[in-house]
Amino acid sequence: PYLPTGAIEFCRGKMNAATCDLLIEVEGISCHGAHPEGGVDAIVVGSQIVTALQSIPSRNLSPTNAGIVTVGQFHAGTKDNIVAGYARLSGTLRALDPVTMNTLKTRAKELAEGIAEGYGAKAHVTLTDRYPALINNDELCEEMVAMTEELIGRDKIVFLPEPSLGAD
Repeated sequence: PYLPTGAIEFCRGKMNAATCDLLIEVEGISCHGAHPEGGVDAIVVGSQIVTALQSIPSRNLSPTNAGIVTVGQFHAGTKDNIVAGYARLSGTLRALDPVTMNTLKTRAKELAEGIAEGYGAKAHVTLTDRYPALINNDELCEEMVAMTEELIGRDKIVFLPEPSLGAD
């Protein structure tokens, strides 16, 4: 939608990200807020998991290799004076190649389960692959650029300056 009418966009190599849905269910122990020592607060555990997930791209990927971990929803608790026994976190993982996506998935699962265990809770992690990465073949791209130039002119060709972590 951002291109002028009649323009065609090309990108050599990596163009759009692979996506994976992330669901983390934290199973703590509910108790009365006046006696927190009797429970395991799923909100505290979930909060630690969200914070730790943010370190995956900055500490497990090369700075020149894009990857995203986003927690877009966090639901927990039943009443203001009850320690939450359950939390549900959901979000998305995005990467420009399968190796990077595998790193994101592995580390998200390891961190969530490890943090929960450290607090005496359990984390159930569900990863659902959605779109694969769009990685264009350079030779085919060049053929398409040449045909497009011949058919509609060089002035109608736009090159994506860098890959997008959006997906299609």
